[in-house]
Amino acid sequence: MSTPRDQNQDINIDTKGKADRPFDILVRSTRSPAREVIPAHSERLAKGSHVFQSMLELGSITPNDTSESQLPIVEVDERYEILVLLVNLLESPPQLPPATVTSCVPSSSVPSKDDPPGTVLPWPLVTTLLDTADKYDFTDNILALLHAHLQSHASSQPLPVYALASRLGLSSIASHASSFLLHPPMHQYSVSEIKLLPSAISYHLLLILQTRRLENLKQTLENEMLFPHDYGACSKHGTGPAKSVWEARKEVVLSHVNASSSIADMMAYDGETKQQLKDCAECCLGWERAVEMIRYKAGKVVREIGQLPKSELQ
Repeated sequence: MSTPRDQNQDINIDTKGKADRPFDILVRSTRSPAREVIPAHSERLAKGSHVFQSMLELGSITPNDTSESQLPIVEVDERYEILVLLVNLLESPPQLPPATVTSCVPSSSVPSKDDPPGTVLPWPLVTTLLDTADKYDFTDNILALLHAHLQSHASSQPLPVYALASRLGLSSIASHASSFLLHPPMHQYSVSEIKLLPSAISYHLLLILQTRRLENLKQTLENEMLFPHDYGACSKHGTGPAKSVWEARKEVVLSHVNASSSIADMMAYDGETKQQLKDCAECCLGWERAVEMIRYKAGKVVREIGQLPKSELQ
């Protein structure tokens, strides 16, 4: 009878260090025609899964009459390949992802196409394990690890992470993922993508987020003045010429802004603006001050679902 411990090169959880003490149990899938067994430590299975703990406590173990090793066997009604992943997870739980990955914030309007670093569990493995979490009633420690790895994929898989987190009731992770879903607008998603969302509410919350953020960004930009109350007015040109350029630039930006835009970066002066300001140091300084004020105010605009007013969430 084969044992998969030597066949797990393709399993995406590190299996090193598991044999620091002898295995004391075998796990077997009742669905596997080959009846392969998976060596394990009963203590580790019980420590990570309440279901395995109950099975072991209640004596749901069959005598071993077929294996040369006389270890008892726990039979589980699960596909063999899934059972291998489960046992490996409980035998050797992964490390927490780097904090820089789980706390990553959007730097552009386009989700990252780069996968997280190798210390993060691959996306297919995360989803597979989380799909079995309720069935095997993972302990809080195991769930916390899987949730951290789920959040680590938010920048590269924002819609699937948001959908899965929403389905599992993980509001903080769903909120974090929503910060990467500010653009494109919801109506531009394909039907197949929208079908990932578990409910009308999860869709509606994204729609509210995009709408409120865009409204607030536009309002922030519309209200920002150059040389407010003539503060910092140019000693050579006064305020009129620069204000005229400022207002014209605002109109252009307002026609192109979306919910993920950095309105401060869009308003920052470039070579053409400097020419329009006659390359005047005082006018350019006033422009820079106004842009930084926009950046400050835009930084306070809601960026994820969890920042929406409670009235919007009811």
